[in-house]
Amino acid sequence: MSSSTSDVGANALPLGKYLASTDKKTRDKAVKSLAAFLSSARQPLPKLEMAKLWKGIFYCYWMSDKPLVQQALASELAELLLTIPSTDNSLAFLSGFWEAIVREWNGIDRLRMDKYYMLVRKFINASLRLMGRDEWNREAILAYNEILARKGGPLCPEDSRGTTRPTVSFFDPLFNALRPPMQEGPLTKRPRLDSDEGLEALKGNSCLENPEEGKIENGKLRQQLCQKMFDIASGSDLKKPLDETKKLLTRNNYYNYYFCITCV
Repeated sequence: MSSSTSDVGANALPLGKYLASTDKKTRDKAVKSLAAFLSSARQPLPKLEMAKLWKGIFYCYWMSDKPLVQQALASELAELLLTIPSTDNSLAFLSGFWEAIVREWNGIDRLRMDKYYMLVRKFINASLRLMGRDEWNREAILAYNEILARKGGPLCPEDSRGTTRPTVSFFDPLFNALRPPMQEGPLTKRPRLDSDEGLEALKGNSCLENPEEGKIENGKLRQQLCQKMFDIASGSDLKKPLDETKKLLTRNNYYNYYFCITCV
């Protein structure tokens, strides 16, 4: 047995060099080993180890070079979230994913960008199914929101790194990923959304910030959401006209802002 295969044993954390190997069989075996390890792990990996692991996973996906292979691998990697028994451990793994994506995003060339969009879509879908598995537990949802909106997260409104964050690419995959979980049968006895009409159902059952406030009427939600965006865009001076407000925004953040307004 070769050293590359013997070192990637069952229930062992595969080294990054095996995940990012140029040999597809070695990469496949490393992913299987990773799934076995994550499904049996009782504690999340330390932050440094998680970063190293995701560095290897990122380049494992980087090395996939055929559409069907890429699609299968994206699905397999996203499903790892649901093979982890503990929601806390799943969220730690998900946090590692977004940290890796944000960190590496600016280095993705245009030929590989589409396949990373697909990976993001798969993880958004798996994240929502993870929330459903946990019966939409409030603490889990708040932890997920924190992963996305904290400084350095893909949806952080105050992060100045601009183009190095996949912010715009998040929204379209989010809306697309929402549809399948909403169309599936209920996972628990918790009441489902009022309708199954995709984005309209999402907006009609949304709150602004605090889930305990309950859902807000769509017109009021739009007004309050737009006001918050203007507040962030214009800083402390909320009386500036729109043209001056635009000048305060980076080009990238302005397009993010405009995209959000048109989607609400």
